[in-house]
Amino acid sequence: MKNILVVDDSAEARNLLEMILEDHGYIPIAASSGEEAIILLKTFKIDLIISDLEMRNGDGHWLLNQLKTFEKAPKIIIVSGDIRATEKYLISAGALAFFRKPYSLKLLMERVKSAF
Repeated sequence: MKNILVVDDSAEARNLLEMILEDHGYIPIAASSGEEAIILLKTFKIDLIISDLEMRNGDGHWLLNQLKTFEKAPKIIIVSGDIRATEKYLISAGALAFFRKPYSLKLLMERVKSAF
């Protein structure tokens, strides 16, 4: 089973994604900020990260930059409601994929599956 770190400051969004991931046979691990995600990355083997872009205490941009310091950083998918964030920029910064909110859970799960 693959461990997927879900990083979002919205408990509702985290919980929904955790349930969907479990239904698809993944093991979700939750963090409410980029800073908490880094702690969990040092504690657990993480295969993929799904992160919100805008959060306090380490947003998605910050998290992408922090992943560059990891020898074997997991792939990351960014989701955002911010229309100023561009997919091209985030992909060039290391994101595997970018989804704007509201996003299709079906398309997100297809991208998660193709990451492995």
